Amino acid sequence: MSSWVVELSEFNDLQQTPEAEQWTLYVDGSSNLKGTGAGIILEGPNNILIKKSLHFAFKTFNNQAEYEAILADLSLAREVGIKSLTCKIDYRLTVGHLNDEFEIKDSTLLQYYHIVRKVVQSAFEQVHIQHIPRSENVRADILSKLVSTKLKSRHRSLL
Repeated sequence: MSSWVVELSEFNDLQQTPEAEQWTLYVDGSSNLKGTGAGIILEGPNNILIKKSLHFAFKTFNNQAEYEAILADLSLAREVGIKSLTCKIDYRLTVGHLNDEFEIKDSTLLQYYHIVRKVVQSAFEQVHIQHIPRSENVRADILSKLVSTKLKSRHRSLL
């Protein structure tokens, strides 16, 4: 069982009604010379707020980091049992790809696109991909940069 599902076990009502409500997912991926990471903010009914920062143990470019973050987010939502989801992303290129507004020219990104589409079709009843300004995605951005810029042996907490 994934660590985030274990953390959610304290929410008794979450296990009973995750599919009955609309959930909102804020996502951001970050890639730089020090590392790659993702920030996840999942907001649900009854003021449920889940924040997760993920470090990827492999090197990616920024576009790939965005797709990796989306896949991690969808995995979290699927494990919680969410069926209706709005994904809010500040990276216009990724949103354009996933909403079939932009042509995907990179073969690696095309593979990511197909994986995301497959996950969405197999696990969810409804998923909306929405572009938001970076100023509305600050929390996920901070979480993604927390792990992608962390120096080894430094604390992982953010005050």
